[in-house]
Amino acid sequence: MKKPDAEEIIHCLPQDKTLFYYFKDRYAPLLLSKVFRGNTTVADIKKSRFSPLLSKPVVKQVLANMGGSVLSADDLLYSWDPSGKQFLLTLGTWGADKCDYYYQTSRRGHNLVLRLNFSNQHDSPFQKLINRNYWFNNTGHPVLVKGERPYFRQTLAWARIDLDFARGEALIEEVQSDWVKWARYDYLHAKRKVSCHTKTNCRCSQMDWYKAVVQYYESVLQPYNDLWAEAMLAATVNFIVDELGLRRIYYHTHETGKAVKRCNPPRSLYAELPRKFCFKKTSEVPVFLMEDRFFLKKYKKVKSPSWYSLAI
Repeated sequence: MKKPDAEEIIHCLPQDKTLFYYFKDRYAPLLLSKVFRGNTTVADIKKSRFSPLLSKPVVKQVLANMGGSVLSADDLLYSWDPSGKQFLLTLGTWGADKCDYYYQTSRRGHNLVLRLNFSNQHDSPFQKLINRNYWFNNTGHPVLVKGERPYFRQTLAWARIDLDFARGEALIEEVQSDWVKWARYDYLHAKRKVSCHTKTNCRCSQMDWYKAVVQYYESVLQPYNDLWAEAMLAATVNFIVDELGLRRIYYHTHETGKAVKRCNPPRSLYAELPRKFCFKKTSEVPVFLMEDRFFLKKYKKVKSPSWYSLAI
């Protein structure tokens, strides 16, 4: 989309802090509450493509609490687990008006960026352990930067979204986390250093730092490693449906996305993750992409292209 259109969307939405709470498998009740907006029976869900969601413990608990075979959207939305994590959502843009492969967009123009930022639940122990101006983000990517908002939080992950209101379509271009990637890289390096120090009692001026990185990764970040991809996609689907009002969502498959965006992301994010959310594999292309020559030039070279789609 054009940058002014993306910026207009941002200006039309709340500018204050938007909190998002997530616990393991929360995407299941959130999805069911959107697909089956009124009262529905378990039998009806079992007949649909969303039947795998009934096996999630959080949904089973809702059914047990109700003691019946009828589910309501409110019952699903109010499912809760106190072990979850609090996040702060912010919006940004990413892209270029010209055909620039650096930005990895399917068509020319800009994407809307939904960021999943940490809250003080993470930042307070992080700052105590990592007692220096240090982070695991690449500012050359669409993360939140200081001065962009009155408040600042480090970005755990982000999703890039392209959309067309006239067609009622949204495409999730990318789900990514620099923080998880680079924190793991530094953790493995620090762990080797700590292990070497323990075995040989070698001296190292950075040993306290290495120990702090190991402690941070194992005691603070580990729960986020298991949640971030789920949380990011759940927040994105929520945002597209509830805030943008779009109910047909597309998602790249690994093979097609790799060819169209000229990148090679982790396969699990473009295979296991969308399937978990009940996206269906299809040969149907987002209509708004077919109107862009930059996209068509790349797409014609893709052998057996495919996409994931979710109609809500």
